[in-house]
Amino acid sequence: MDEMEHLVVKVTPPYIGSSSARERFFKLREQYEQQAQADLQPGETAAYYVNDSELIALMNGLGYGKPLFFTSRTVTYTNYAKLSAAREQTGKWSFALPPERIGGLQFAGGRLFAKTPSAFEPEYQLALETLKAKTEAAPDGNPLAATLWPLEKLASAEVIYQDGSNQLKLQLFWNNAATTGPSQIHVSPGQTTELWTYEDKELLFIPGTGAGEENGSSVSRLYWYDSAYGGLALITDPPDKRLTREQWESIAAGMVQR
Repeated sequence: MDEMEHLVVKVTPPYIGSSSARERFFKLREQYEQQAQADLQPGETAAYYVNDSELIALMNGLGYGKPLFFTSRTVTYTNYAKLSAAREQTGKWSFALPPERIGGLQFAGGRLFAKTPSAFEPEYQLALETLKAKTEAAPDGNPLAATLWPLEKLASAEVIYQDGSNQLKLQLFWNNAATTGPSQIHVSPGQTTELWTYEDKELLFIPGTGAGEENGSSVSRLYWYDSAYGGLALITDPPDKRLTREQWESIAAGMVQR
């Protein structure tokens, strides 16, 4: 692996709370997730089913639904060109990443996250039935069955910028209207909307109001709809800070002027 890249292994942390049932559920979930990740290569995602009666009973009692899970071994890219190339190789996306520089901030790292289906999509049900049958037919009684999930579509990207001790972490989300249906953009009372045009590209910017308030309307949002792809990209203010207007303009221009 290139020295400019390193691997981040994501394992669901145990739940810390007052419910012993939840604590037990997350302990079992973490145990099986580690098993499912054991054979994954960097950048791979897997769907896995656990035919464990205790886990299933806990899931039913806690209202978590069916025991089909997804896990990934996420690669963090510290080279912007390699992150951009990885995005282009994973599905046919017209959405660009945020630019390499935002004002005085320089790209420091980025990750890509695969889209996994919801419980209402056919792909989810098919994977659930296939893996469940595999565990029931397992001669060794292994309660876990896993399969690689193809990285044909991306759900989101995380891009980190650095300038000395000043760090900025952006999340970029993609939504495919063909599979999830039309998206509604909510505008709170007092908020304004601005249509930003760069050459033939248009982006919708909704400035946050009441930056000191802890509510959704305090967060600025930038949307980019692609009619050819039928999808919507969204970037919001990070949870720990509010971007300046100049930073938002730099992000918007960098995404469309390639």
